[in-house]
Amino acid sequence: MKINQILEEIADSESEWSVIMDNILAPNYHLKPALLSEVAIQLYNQKKKAETAYKDGWFKFLFISMCSNQVKSSTSSFHRINRQTLSTRHNKYFDKINDEMNSGFSIEEHEDLQENQSHQLTLIRTAMKNVEPHCQWVENEMGRLHYGEGLSFRKIESFYEGAIKYTRAFQLFKRWEIKFLEELKRLENETNEK
Repeated sequence: MKINQILEEIADSESEWSVIMDNILAPNYHLKPALLSEVAIQLYNQKKKAETAYKDGWFKFLFISMCSNQVKSSTSSFHRINRQTLSTRHNKYFDKINDEMNSGFSIEEHEDLQENQSHQLTLIRTAMKNVEPHCQWVENEMGRLHYGEGLSFRKIESFYEGAIKYTRAFQLFKRWEIKFLEELKRLENETNEK
């Protein structure tokens, strides 16, 4: 089936594709036309993959994952265009303050928490100079780039020009972090025993 026929089938409000989008969007059904538009653009840009998936019988999986990624990812085009409106961007700071006040945190406590987290990050960076966990090179590199250089995982992906995806960078970093913390504990225990 050609991509135009697939897109026509998806756009039919009586199709199973419409039900899938409703289930993913619930209760925000008013965003369905925008989601349909974004998924159609994504499918059209990957028309060979979409046609192959339809022919081989795994198109439903592809369609569900595309819709879910568009709706749930904070970096998707659907999120940037439809969910994150101008007013929410301007009110994000005030909403955060209200949430903290409602959860029992005052602004001062929040500032103390942020200061404590930056202090912990400074301690970790200092410890990185003296602690060498037994890791693969790529795990050490993720720890150095994330903690040492302060790069986000998306920036690490662009640093390596897409050779390492941001999700893989995160997984490698978590492995490094576990080994690093274990090594810190081991050294702390050795120091306490002396």
